Amino acid sequence: MSQASGGTAGPNEKSVVKNIVAPNIKEMAKTRRAHRKASRKANRKASRKTRRSQAGGKQSEWLKKVMRVYKEMKAKNPNTRLGDAMKAAKKMH
Repeated sequence: MSQASGGTAGPNEKSVVKNIVAPNIKEMAKTRRAHRKASRKANRKASRKTRRSQAGGKQSEWLKKVMRVYKEMKAKNPNTRLGDAMKAAKKMH
């Protein structure tokens, strides 16, 4: 960017500046994205843990019923799935 040419950079000067600055900017952007992604992931994991601990206290009546039906069905047929027990409990509900 020479002052003699009126303060504007010629085509060669722009490309030189672009080549010098661009790799650093791209590299910085990559590390920023990676850092943001890691912190978002950590926040999601932390929030997941708190949700589980809150819900882990008491079972609802529905869950108790489903588990009771599941155990009964499992005693009769070892191939019973939890989904089958839910369907059966829904019919009884």
